[in-house]
Amino acid sequence: MRIRLSSPISINELRSLFGYCKEKKDFSITYVCTDTRELCEGDLFIGVSGKNFDGALFTDTANDMGAFTLSTSESATVKAATSDDVLSILIKHFKSKLSHLIYTVAITGSVGKTTTKELLLSLTGKRFKAHANHKNYNNLLGLFHTVLTAPEDTELLIAELGMNAPGEIKAMAKLLTPDIAIITNVGSAHVGMLGSRKEIANAKLEICDGLNDSGITVIPYGDQALKTAKNNFTFSADNNSANAFFIPLKLDSGGTLFDFYSRGKVVCGCRFHIPGEHNFRCLMGAFSAAMLLGIPLRELSSGLNLLTPDILRPTILNLGDHTVYNDSYSSSPEALYDTMRMLTLYKQPLSAVIGDMLELGDKSAYYHRNAGKYAAKFGYRKLYLVGKYARHIAEGAIAFGIKKENIHINSDNDDLAITLDAIDKGYDGEIILVKASHRTGLDRLIKMMMERWT
Repeated sequence: MRIRLSSPISINELRSLFGYCKEKKDFSITYVCTDTRELCEGDLFIGVSGKNFDGALFTDTANDMGAFTLSTSESATVKAATSDDVLSILIKHFKSKLSHLIYTVAITGSVGKTTTKELLLSLTGKRFKAHANHKNYNNLLGLFHTVLTAPEDTELLIAELGMNAPGEIKAMAKLLTPDIAIITNVGSAHVGMLGSRKEIANAKLEICDGLNDSGITVIPYGDQALKTAKNNFTFSADNNSANAFFIPLKLDSGGTLFDFYSRGKVVCGCRFHIPGEHNFRCLMGAFSAAMLLGIPLRELSSGLNLLTPDILRPTILNLGDHTVYNDSYSSSPEALYDTMRMLTLYKQPLSAVIGDMLELGDKSAYYHRNAGKYAAKFGYRKLYLVGKYARHIAEGAIAFGIKKENIHINSDNDDLAITLDAIDKGYDGEIILVKASHRTGLDRLIKMMMERWT
C-alpha cells in the first residue's frame, strides 16, 4: 500500500509522536508506504506485521532505497513498539488535524457494512464534505488508509470496522471516537472463529466502547443480542415501536416504495431504486443515521432518487448475450440467501456459480447444504459449484428438487475454465449469479467471463 497523505508530515512531527528519530534535519514527507515493491525514494516506510510476515525485516531494504523508515527494527529512522502502535498513533494524529470535521460515523455488522457505507455517503454528500473508506478497507490498516487520505476540509468521516478476532473493533472504535455507530446486523459470519451468535454480537458491540459521551448506536429493532448497545436508536420495517419505522408498500426489481415514520415525523411515498430486502435493510440504517446527523427528511427523501445500483459493489454485467450478477467479493449464509431471493424479483431464469463461504467452522457443511436448499427453493435451474464444500451444496440442491444433471461440480478453482465452458454451453437466457468469499478467488472467473464474452 502506498498512499499520498492528505497533508504532509514532518520529521519533527514524527519525533514528537514517537520520541525518537535518527534524522536531524526537518522536512516534510508526502507519501507513506507499507510495501517495498511500491516504495519510492523519500517515502516513509512503515514495517507493518501480519500473521505470515514481518514488515520490519524489510527496513534495511527500504533504507537502501532512500526511504525514511518507521518500524521496530534498530536500523529504522523512527522506532516504535509495534506496527499496530505505529498505525494507531498516526490515525489519531491525522484525525486530530481534520479541523473542519463535524461528525464521525463507524459501521460494523456481519453483512451489509459496505452497502450501508455507500448509501450513507450518497445520502449525506450534498450536506457535508464527506469522506469514507475505499472499497471495504475495514481493518486497522484500512482505517489508517481512510484517515490519512481524508482531505483537510472533511466534515463527515465514515468508516467500516471489520474484524478477524475479538478486540479489533474496540481498538479501532476508540481511535475514531464516533458520534454515531451503526450495527447492521448479527449473522453467521465468523461463527467458526467466535463459536456462537452471542459472541459475534459481543464483538460487534465493541463499537460502542469508542463512542463519544453523547454518541448514538443505530441498530435493528428487536435483536435481543444488541439490546445493551449504548444510547441506541432502533429501526424496523415490521414494528412501529422502533424509533424509525419504515413501511414497505411495494417491493420489485425496481426497488422499494415505502413510507417513513419517526418521532412524529412522516414522509410518504419514498422510492428506493435498489432492489432486494437486504439492501432495503441497509438503507434503513443509513437513512436513520443521516437523519440523526441533522439532514431534513425532505432532503433525504429527494436524495433517494440519486441512489442507483451502480453505487454498490455487486453489479449486473451485460456481457454479450450473457447477464451476470457479480457478487464474487464476499459471502455468508445470510448474504447468499438474500441475494438469491433478490434476483427472483427480475422474473428471469436463474443459474448460479457458488463458491465456498469461509469462517463457518464445524457448521460449514450445514450452511452449504442450506445454500443448495435455497437455490432449489428460489427456482435456480442450474448450479456451477466450486470449492471444498461444493458437494454439500449439491446434496442440498438435489434433496430439494434440482436435477443432478443440472449441477456441475469442480473441486477447486483450477477448473474455473471448465466451469466457464459449462456455463457457456448451458446458457439459455438466465441471470447468472456468481458469489463466494473473496479468498476463494472466484473473481478470476469474472475476469475470464469479461475476456471471453465481450
